Amino acid sequence: MLNVDSDTIIGSDEVTKLALKMQNPAIGAAMGQLTASNRSDTLLTGLIEILYRLTICASVDSVKTGSY
Repeated sequence: MLNVDSDTIIGSDEVTKLALKMQNPAIGAAMGQLTASNRSDTLLTGLIEILYRLTICASVDSVKTGSY
């Protein structure tokens, strides 16, 4: 399954990269790097970029510690 927002722009090879990772039965999930393209436009979009980064870090940490 691939899940993206309606305004997401993904690289032409990203789906292939994610699918290749998922061929390994030991891998249950894979994700790409989320970056707001308008992060430097306003203070709000800058804060949203920080929120994205914090969410990704928290998700990775919860998987590493098994606390998900």
